[in-house]
Amino acid sequence: MSDINGISRAEEVTQAAMKDGLISGALMGIPSTFAVWTGMRYPNFVKATNWQSRTALVIMPALFVFALTAEQKVSSRMREMTNEKDHSREGSKWATERQNIEQQHAVDMQEQHNASAAAAGVSSSSSSSLRWLFLIVLHLLKK
Repeated sequence: MSDINGISRAEEVTQAAMKDGLISGALMGIPSTFAVWTGMRYPNFVKATNWQSRTALVIMPALFVFALTAEQKVSSRMREMTNEKDHSREGSKWATERQNIEQQHAVDMQEQHNASAAAAGVSSSSSSSLRWLFLIVLHLLKK
């Protein structure tokens, strides 16, 4: 299943999730970097942490926000795609039901016309031509 641009829906969802996750992660990286940079001014912070823990304090919040945002985006897009499929299915079902109703209405109208023509004493040949005319008009209306 491809879109107009040739990008599949899965690739589209992946790209959107990656983009949103990177933006959110980068925005979270700014305050965490600032917090560690500020902490480096205090000797107790420097003594209590080593370079690995300070690196983790900068990276891990950004990675968490990236993963959370990307997962929420994927989940949201999957729900949207499910809703689109359901809507398409319901629209098709409605169209089929509507067509059946219109066909039944045409049959009922034809029967009613035949009954009224028979009651009025109209010949069957003129009734037959009226029936064909009615069916042609009905066919043209469907287009």
